[in-house]
Amino acid sequence: LISKAKKEVSANQFQKAIETYRKVIAFDSTNSLAYYYLGFCYSNLGEDSISIGYYDKAISIKDDDYEYYYQRGYSYSSIKNYSLAIADFKKVISFHPKDIHVPYFTIGNALKDMGEDKLAIVYYDSCLKIKPDYEIAIVNKGVSYHHIDKDKEALHLYIKAAKLDPN
Repeated sequence: LISKAKKEVSANQFQKAIETYRKVIAFDSTNSLAYYYLGFCYSNLGEDSISIGYYDKAISIKDDDYEYYYQRGYSYSSIKNYSLAIADFKKVISFHPKDIHVPYFTIGNALKDMGEDKLAIVYYDSCLKIKPDYEIAIVNKGVSYHHIDKDKEALHLYIKAAKLDPN
């Protein structure tokens, strides 16, 4: 069943995968990966509020998988619950503080959306230390500089990003 469900997810057949993962859980209610993928499927269907419950269940079974926290944080961010999103992304960072740039980027985005642009810049800087050519982080850092009326710095960053990706 699990290989069937993974194929359905890979084919973006999320509704079918939901049905299959529910069968997996009926057989083994301690399968954290099945709960995780249920959350993932619901998130991909735009049902982030529902997905969070499945991520919660996956984490309650296996709390040492950073991907579970990342996806739940992404779902929280999608429903604009930024404080819980940031807490989950910080948990991801605690697993891999110097290896993964994305949680720093997503925290920066959440802070930017909350109007906390000075702090967002700090997180974009952390992201860019890990992945210096991450064009969208450079752009978003520029947006945060613009929000705090530092347009010269913002323009510099926009030019840098355009050189990385002229399209």
